[in-house]
Amino acid sequence: MYFIRTCGIDGVRVLEVAKAKFTDAEFEFVDMDMNKWGTYVFGVRVISFYEMLRKFEDGDKVVIPARYLGREILDELQIGKISGNLLLVCDGENIISLEKFYYLEYLEYHTNDHCNLNCRGCSHFCPLVKEEIFTDYELFERDIYRLKELIPYIKQIRIMGGEPFLNPQLGKFVSITRNKYKESDIRIVTNGILVENLSDELWEIIKENNVKIDISAYPALIKRIDYIVDEILKHGVKVGLIRNVSYFNQIMHEKRELPFDNTSNCICNNIHDGHIASCPMAFYGKYFNEYFHTNIPFESGQIDLFKIKSGKELMEKLNTPFAFCNYCNEHNVGINLSLNKKKWISQNGVTNFKISDWCEAGKI
Repeated sequence: MYFIRTCGIDGVRVLEVAKAKFTDAEFEFVDMDMNKWGTYVFGVRVISFYEMLRKFEDGDKVVIPARYLGREILDELQIGKISGNLLLVCDGENIISLEKFYYLEYLEYHTNDHCNLNCRGCSHFCPLVKEEIFTDYELFERDIYRLKELIPYIKQIRIMGGEPFLNPQLGKFVSITRNKYKESDIRIVTNGILVENLSDELWEIIKENNVKIDISAYPALIKRIDYIVDEILKHGVKVGLIRNVSYFNQIMHEKRELPFDNTSNCICNNIHDGHIASCPMAFYGKYFNEYFHTNIPFESGQIDLFKIKSGKELMEKLNTPFAFCNYCNEHNVGINLSLNKKKWISQNGVTNFKISDWCEAGKI
């Protein structure tokens, strides 16, 4: 017997894949909604979690939709001592043993490094980018194909910058991301300034690919957020998260002994130019070094996707601290956010960013 965890849309998709893979098997849905117990969905009976525990025998398996993966579900199943090779995961296309199913909770990537706002302490160093820097689409396409080979499922993918709506090829990035990760929660992160100027074609691509828009509500735009939301909803696109941003944390500290022995809590995995890292600063810290003439080893966190042999190896490397971690400010002292519309140079012709905008100690 194969027990499919949920009888909703995700469960029905699992059933289709499972029936094609296990042609002679029997199936039952397992759902926590009491109103569904004893009913049938596409001819398959729906039972409670507790009934499944009573019936579970040697040879039985539980199949979990990939987007249901999480500590709560796994802990729930472990109550009944259902773990290891008894658990299978379906990513919408394949069914794989959980023991061999390597997945990421989160991934983000830049479509461009520059932005149309100037924020002190920006954790991606966007105000220090001196010119327009766009991500090469062909290279990204190659990278996302390789990542899919190693990591079949990613729970959430956020398309970022910089300001992603500055990239005229954004629609292509959206489409290829959805093509490779069909079950992922995909979002575009924007400050909202350009929302009213988007083409109908781009709106349609965002809508067709079921991509949400997250809004970073900065002080200069806070009174326009409702207009920005209305514009998004008008085009049939969902708003994901509205995050009020009044300050950035000082993300660096003077060099010291490693403050931690793993990066399991560093979930901002970022992909760029053939590499992946557990921290976006591995790719964008170079702008800090160029601007302040420092030599912090940001790039030490970059992992070559094409030298990695397996998903297991990649997950181990993502969980391993790198040289820049010596500079990480785990205390996260906040600084006030000073932000204006894009003007790289102040009126007197002198840039006014300081190391203290990013580093708690005010020096490196």
